[in-house]
Amino acid sequence: MGIVQEENALYTVALTMLPKIGPFTARRMVEFFGGPREAFLAQPGRLREMPRVGHTMEMHFTTLDRNAILEDAKREMEFVERNNLRVYLDGENDYPPLLKECPDAPLILFYRGDAPLERLYAKRWISVVGSRRMTDYGRDFVKSLLRDLAAKGYNLVVVSGLAQGVDGVAHESALLNGFPTVGVLGHGMSHFYPVGNMALARKMLPTGGLLTEFMSHRNADKGTFLQRNRIIAGLSSATIVVESAVKGGAMVTAQRALDYQRDVLALPGNVGRELSSGCNQLIKRNVASLVENADDLENALMWISPGDATGGDGVVQPKIFYEPTPQEQRALDALRGHDGVSIDELLRSLKIPIYQLNAMMLHLEFVGLVVLLPGRIYRLK
Repeated sequence: MGIVQEENALYTVALTMLPKIGPFTARRMVEFFGGPREAFLAQPGRLREMPRVGHTMEMHFTTLDRNAILEDAKREMEFVERNNLRVYLDGENDYPPLLKECPDAPLILFYRGDAPLERLYAKRWISVVGSRRMTDYGRDFVKSLLRDLAAKGYNLVVVSGLAQGVDGVAHESALLNGFPTVGVLGHGMSHFYPVGNMALARKMLPTGGLLTEFMSHRNADKGTFLQRNRIIAGLSSATIVVESAVKGGAMVTAQRALDYQRDVLALPGNVGRELSSGCNQLIKRNVASLVENADDLENALMWISPGDATGGDGVVQPKIFYEPTPQEQRALDALRGHDGVSIDELLRSLKIPIYQLNAMMLHLEFVGLVVLLPGRIYRLK
């Protein structure tokens, strides 16, 4: 990190360490005061200028020992350096692009993996969640879904929460089929839970990794698991719910995905079966697409299998008579006359959600109309 980024990271850590300041309030403070340092050092009286900040919060700030908190933040950054963790700050170009769209995205993320997380951004990201009490029905579905998606040639990142049950099988099946997989933790990096999945976590590090918003010393509890669920939902363009009761963490994740206007898919099950009641409810409410196999997922998400756009030699062949949609034509027009246009420039120009833009550009690449260059730069083919 550069000097400015190191300072931003330090004060972001300090800001998130402030008691009674949640992710949403911290984000509002950064936006209002113009940066994490300015927000952390803001005088209590200036809080009155912020909308929806009451007298209680102002008085709370007057009692804080911010010098002590800043020292704690420095120790946290020393932990990051000692353990070779990567830091992702909201507002920086390397922050996960889909998560960046979420209004309550964490201001800071800590990542443990052999390769930078940003190397995975050009892939399709899907989240797979479900019950810790998974049955063979759910296990077989996850295994067959990821196996079939791999056979179709998809380039995926599989996100889950590294819990027992569906999460663990999702990570294991991703590795088995050559997909990088990211585990979102409900605790800090100096802990690991559940211990039974520690060996699995190590296997994830060469191509994927572990991600958390929590400081290193933070233990896992019910609240942290619920808090991390929004990250699982926010990282991906689609969330797949596999075996869940009506109440449970997987249903919370599904709701967060819906809040973020992301696709939700659910595996149906027998009526009256507790572990299918949540999935069946999502489908019944018409907020989740029914998914039983890879073909259902393709249809629901309007994906085109890479194999459908290849010739016998496996090389992508352009579709000579392909007619772009109006949205795709706008993207092609934005590329015209340029040697290359970054994904960020396209995002500003087209003014559509990043997950829609990623899917559209990947499709245009499949049909042979655009080329993806290093650094997520696109040009016409």
